[in-house]
Order: sequence, then C-alpha cells, then structure tokens
Amino acid sequence: SFSKPMSYGISVEEVRAGPAGELIVTVAGTAVSEGDFRADLDTEQFAFQVQALMYGFHHASRLMRDPKALERTRVAFDQLLAASAA
Repeated sequence: SFSKPMSYGISVEEVRAGPAGELIVTVAGTAVSEGDFRADLDTEQFAFQVQALMYGFHHASRLMRDPKALERTRVAFDQLLAASAA
C-alpha cells in the first residue's frame, strides 16, 4: 500500500507531522527571524527536506550499505543550508 512505505513501516501522515518535523519548523523559523535564513523561506518545506535527508541516510546506510551515505548526506545538508541562507 502507498500509505505504508515498506522500508520504514510508517504512514505518509507520520512523515509530514510529528515532534521532529515541528521542531525543525520552529528552529528554521527562529533562523528566519534572526536573519540567518532567507525571509521568504518555506519552513515547512525546509523541515520536509531535512526529514527526507534523514530517511535517505537511513535507507542508504542501513538498507543499501552505501559506505558514502554519511558523506552524501552531509553534502546534501550543506547544500540545503546554503540555499536557505539569508
């Protein structure tokens, strides 16, 4: 079923919401208000992308055993931060 990603056993709704996502939105909002992130940053999209990186890292490192998973995740996160910067 599309509502239960097989590799994680969680629903689509759980990916979109929850304490981790809410915390990332809050922290990103603080970075916007303090001038570290762009004023027009979509903080919910930012949180989605951070969570996607976390799930991607988990998939690549544990399921695919990619020895470069951490390095690739760090590069992607650095690119996200650079794109979000004020």
